[in-house]
Amino acid sequence: MPVEEFEGVLRFWFPQELSGDHAAMVRQFEWWFRGGADAPIVERSPSVLERAVQGELDYWCNEPRSRLALIIVFDQFSQSVYRDTAQAYAQNPKALALALQGIEIGHYAALETPWEKTFFFLPLGHSEEL
Repeated sequence: MPVEEFEGVLRFWFPQELSGDHAAMVRQFEWWFRGGADAPIVERSPSVLERAVQGELDYWCNEPRSRLALIIVFDQFSQSVYRDTAQAYAQNPKALALALQGIEIGHYAALETPWEKTFFFLPLGHSEEL
């Protein structure tokens, strides 16, 4: 698997400067959860999303970190690229299935940071099924 592909997604989503600095964390939360990432994703990542939707990146599910990258692409990039449309949520079932299977096979437990684990779990919070 070309490491640079999924690692590029993770480096983009989890910047190195994540720290205990309150102001920096507020800015990061704004970027993650209030649309701050939309423009950069639309500019650089729609082709990654399209490739994922077409199944070209399915092999990313074989390892914990690459599975996390695929979950982020389906769960987060999709919402940014298709903001305010029904298509923004079209990939939620795929993200949910990846998260559930990843929990089952130990990929979630293999992740090291709380931020990685948070975004691995996020599709469960978006699910409309208990």
